[in-house]
Parts: sequence; structure tokens; C-alpha cells
Amino acid sequence: MIVEMVRTSPLCRTTIELNNHRRLHHRVCHRADKRRTTTIASNIRQESGQLLRSLSKHRQTLETTIASNIKQENKNLRRGERSDCWRWWKNRRCGVVLLLPSALAWVWWVISESGGGW
Repeated sequence: MIVEMVRTSPLCRTTIELNNHRRLHHRVCHRADKRRTTTIASNIRQESGQLLRSLSKHRQTLETTIASNIKQENKNLRRGERSDCWRWWKNRRCGVVLLLPSALAWVWWVISESGGGW
């Protein structure tokens, strides 16, 4: 009977309700935390998957661009080598054309000085 009176006293009732409220609050918060953690983990997985896909696309794009640039650079180098060769030959040819008359004149002079025989 005394125990019953103590339980029904306003102070005791408040304490019991407070404890019940704490337990309930703990359960609700724990569930919410668990839900929140699960949601956060799920979001992180989704975002990391999206980032990986995006990175993969960017990597493929970069590889394609780099390969294309290398091909173009090789073409340019080959073209440049050809033009360098052509420039070299053209310069030598001009030199040959300019030197040819003086070389022929020298040969003519050597022949004439030696009396026409080698």
C-alpha cells in the first residue's frame, strides 16, 4: 500500500514519466540516428559512384585528347621534317647553282693552264 502511494504521488509519477520519456527519447533518437547514418552512408555511396563514373569519363576524354594531340604532333613533326629537308635541299641547291659557274671556271682555268691535258 505504501509502495502504491509512493508510486501515485505526483513527484514519483513525474520521475517515472521522465524516465519513460528518456527511454522513449533514447529509442526514437537511436532509430533516427540509425536512419540518418544509413541515409548518409547511402548518399555517400551514391555520390562516390557518381564521382567515379565522372572521373572515368574525364579519364577517357583525357586519354582520347592526349592520343589525338600526340597523333597531331607526330603529323606536324613529319611535315616539319619534310619541310626542313626541302628547305635544306633548296638551300644547298641554290648554293650549288651559285657555286657551279665558279667551279666550272676554275676547272676551265686549270685545264687551260696545264696546256689542255690532265
